[in-house]
Amino acid sequence: MNLEIIKSYVDKIKILININNDLKITNEKLVVKYEHEIKTYVDKIKILENINNDLKITNEKLVFKNEQEIKNSEVLNEEYQEIERMFKEMNYQNDNDFIEQKKSLNKNITFDFVKEKIDDPRFEWNWETLSSDDIITFDNIKETIDDPRFKWNWAKLSRNNLNITFDNVKETIDDTRFKWDWKTVSMDEIITFDIVKETIDDPRFNWNWESLSSNENITFNNVKETIEDSRFKWNWSELSSNENITFDNVKETIDDSRFKWNWSELSSNENITFDNVKETIDDSRFKWNWDWEDLDSINMNVNITFDNVKETIDNPKFKWDWDYLSSMNENITFDIVKETIDDSRFKWDWSGLSGNKNITFDNVKETIDDPRFKWDFISLSLNENITFDNVKETIDDPRFNWEWGLLSRNENITFDNVKETIDDPRFKWECENLSYNKNITFDNVKETIDDPRFKWNWSGLSRSRGDNKNITFDNVKETIDDPRFKWDWSKVSRNENITFNNVKETIDDPRFKWDFERVCRTLST
Repeated sequence: MNLEIIKSYVDKIKILININNDLKITNEKLVVKYEHEIKTYVDKIKILENINNDLKITNEKLVFKNEQEIKNSEVLNEEYQEIERMFKEMNYQNDNDFIEQKKSLNKNITFDFVKEKIDDPRFEWNWETLSSDDIITFDNIKETIDDPRFKWNWAKLSRNNLNITFDNVKETIDDTRFKWDWKTVSMDEIITFDIVKETIDDPRFNWNWESLSSNENITFNNVKETIEDSRFKWNWSELSSNENITFDNVKETIDDSRFKWNWSELSSNENITFDNVKETIDDSRFKWNWDWEDLDSINMNVNITFDNVKETIDNPKFKWDWDYLSSMNENITFDIVKETIDDSRFKWDWSGLSGNKNITFDNVKETIDDPRFKWDFISLSLNENITFDNVKETIDDPRFNWEWGLLSRNENITFDNVKETIDDPRFKWECENLSYNKNITFDNVKETIDDPRFKWNWSGLSRSRGDNKNITFDNVKETIDDPRFKWDWSKVSRNENITFNNVKETIDDPRFKWDFERVCRTLST
């Protein structure tokens, strides 16, 4: 599989998390709902850079055969790390800690600083992310509305519900300088059904019905009340995934053609249970979707348990997806696999099972000589339950074919483990990957800087984003005149430990080769 196909997966995932693009779904809810599934793609694909074996990705059964393409795809790896960052931020949407988290991320930047540096070409502000930041207030926007140097992103501003209110929108509704994005305004939690009703005949309020239909403040009663009113143009795909829609709502309206439910969205709606599906499986009016590749299906529904699968294993109407069940479903345990190992109806995917967090080393050890258990050591090497003691115990056992690139990144591997075995040829650590391991500290790098056995990956160390977050500005500053420390400035400039004060302090020092486009992008997020 070539790089273009891999990039297509990047594009698909980025579509899911970009709030302001032309999406067909409510992104925050989708990302939260499928965070575990999508993040598994991110975690597994980003470590492919140095794998020498053919690698099978659990859910898509992708086989990557061209090592050099992967090794050269640093840009791709960066995109996945960026997706990971987005996930972390998404986790705080609708969370009580969201505001505090945003403040901590941006504690070194103020709007006054942006104003001060607005004419400094070294600071290429990322206006998209700055516009969504909690340092920006409505007064800041008003103050700079006629200044073309302030390139506000109105889609982001329209969704900045930390400081922007509907009264602000209302106050400026006739002012064409305020280019509110109605797609994002309509999605905002500040919007209520009463606001929509109050303004429904006012063309200045250009409601986006796709976004409104996914808004958490919209209820089934709101829809029911206005079902005959053509001014209310509900989007049924979004309504079907809305967290306020229940099975009783669907059942009540199943014969009413005015209610045009989207069955893919309904199938993954968390309010739909297995009992609902079972009750209606023979009713052709209920068109449940089983194709998990659509992302919205019964297979992806968080309410599904193994007992549900077992109970319906002989019913062809229940189209279970074994790739997904093996790797992603948190209800799958080793005892379940063991119990069904001789039952051909249970079509376990061994790559997925090997990475399943419910699988332990003891499970593998117990069945290592049993040909029915086809463990995949590529996935096992990444499994969060694998420890250094497990590796050490089996180092001379050819049945345990560890993948050393993945093991080097495994968060259970420490620097002391590597140091202890660095001269043992049986332990084939890869410093290229070890550099991304979150347990590696600057002291470890410093201690081994003259040791040719430790070939650090300076790109991985410099960014300190994603897995390894241990590199700080003080580390860079301390070694700035030491040529042995080959910092990658494009990555240092995106290091999440870098603050505006660090940049300001060294902005005129030619030894600090800041990539200002990246600096501004990072410090604006």
